[in-house]
Amino acid sequence: MQSHLNFRLMTIEFWLRDRLQPPGKILQSAGVASNMTVLDFGCGPGGFSLAAAQLVQPKGMVYAVDIHPLALRSIEKAVQRKNLQTLQPLPGHRLSEVKKRSVDRVLFYDILHDVENPLSVLRCVHDLLVPQGKASVKDHRLDEDQIVHLMTQEGLFQLADRQKHSLQFTPLYSCGGPC
Repeated sequence: MQSHLNFRLMTIEFWLRDRLQPPGKILQSAGVASNMTVLDFGCGPGGFSLAAAQLVQPKGMVYAVDIHPLALRSIEKAVQRKNLQTLQPLPGHRLSEVKKRSVDRVLFYDILHDVENPLSVLRCVHDLLVPQGKASVKDHRLDEDQIVHLMTQEGLFQLADRQKHSLQFTPLYSCGGPC
């Protein structure tokens, strides 16, 4: 886990990034829409989580997942300040509380390069996605080939689409459907 100072510096960096590339537009191109369930893995200060919470209204839900206490505190404050009913902060160790086969989109935005055991995480979120769901991935520290290799190497996902700002992956099932 990064230090509080590093988290605060990252918050500034992401604030600038979000001004140049509005998260809502990236999420719309990734197919995030009304009434969906979205899991923002490694949500950080919450730029994508907050934008997704607006897009999934009125009956959707966004799980903002992170291990850093400042990230979760940032999300909690935003939920209270904006009275968001569609956004729930979730510590990473409580990911198992999300119902299997209930998530329409998983967001891996600028996080996979920093995950200690990415294959374990991919196995877990694979089980959370609905069969027609997608994992949307962008990471400024990994090139496209590295992302595709990481996402497809265990046969859990296949590349479905290349968007301007992200790659979209669909879950694969060895049994031909949800097992």
